[in-house]
Amino acid sequence: MAMIKKYYKVIIVVVFILIIFLIINLLTSHSQKKALDFRNDKIKTELIKEAKNFNDLFELTEEVKLEGKLIGSIKKIKTMPSGHFGVIDESSKQLNIFSSSGKFIKTIGGIGKGPGEYLYAVDFTFDNEGNIYILDPILYNIYYFDKQGNYRWSMKITDQAENILVVDDKLYLYTTVNMLDRPSGACYDLTTGEKLFEFAYPTEYIKLLIENKYISLLLNSKSADIYKNKIYLINPYQYAIREFDLKGNEKKLIYGVSKYFIPYDSLKEFHPFSISPKNFFKSALNGLSLWNDIIIISFLNNEMKKIFVDFYTLNGYKMNNNSIEVPQILFNQNSFYPFYVDSENIFYSYYQPQPDSLNVLPNPVIVKYKCLALRD
Repeated sequence: MAMIKKYYKVIIVVVFILIIFLIINLLTSHSQKKALDFRNDKIKTELIKEAKNFNDLFELTEEVKLEGKLIGSIKKIKTMPSGHFGVIDESSKQLNIFSSSGKFIKTIGGIGKGPGEYLYAVDFTFDNEGNIYILDPILYNIYYFDKQGNYRWSMKITDQAENILVVDDKLYLYTTVNMLDRPSGACYDLTTGEKLFEFAYPTEYIKLLIENKYISLLLNSKSADIYKNKIYLINPYQYAIREFDLKGNEKKLIYGVSKYFIPYDSLKEFHPFSISPKNFFKSALNGLSLWNDIIIISFLNNEMKKIFVDFYTLNGYKMNNNSIEVPQILFNQNSFYPFYVDSENIFYSYYQPQPDSLNVLPNPVIVKYKCLALRD
């Protein structure tokens, strides 16, 4: 009888293991099927899947040297509806406008605390008419300039933020700083200045990871984007993409996978005053863009001193077999990746040339790429 019970227990364990294996296999097959089912007539999905190097996916089309005003380093770059470049200079903390050929046109606003003045332009955006919105996290203000660059009004905010998005009469803010015990997103009404709601509460993983500790991680990241009336956010503490609707309801949480992304070293103690990711994280997310129903996401690997780019479908399935390394000339851990992508499917990045013989640091050079995965 004892022998029968013993065999019975063994059979139960074996059956249980087989069931678990079957479930995992079904889930994996389902995931792979959905990934294979992804169809996009505009994109060569097989090229993205098999790409191993940056040049397999991107081709340099033009280099644009900024001229007419000294720029210490670029913090943010976007193309305006007019075709001009909007460039935030990390050194002067100001937003400058350059022509498509790189000629300086004007500086938007000034440094100070008066009307139309700010202390630190950390991000900017524009509406469909080309009117400009600047975010100053130091003075907790949003500044509005018309498309000619004339100051019109400012609006007080109560939330720390480093990313700004505008949809119709709604303003969305997002931060990757102090996101551990409060929502990291907020929505304001641009017509009244009223805060309508907060969103993007800390994930359970983050709460568990650094419970009862304090850590700030500040990267010059492009951490938020809007695509087809959905808000997409990254969390630098984990390889995850969060999707929200315009009312702040979370619709999806996508976990990424890469052999180069290692977020947390449990052997290290948190230091309450440090904001350097290298003290705590071997990797950190630092950018995303939405392009032709594809999420392009990038991360900084601190140990390797490299930036990698990955591609995901909107359903959360990884498209590329290999994380693509960003060329060393474009590497700058204080830069945001992936690229800024305009409505013409042009990808923009930049690099800092070496000093000349007089040790004068030249202005940054904006580089334009086309993605080879886009069908002609």
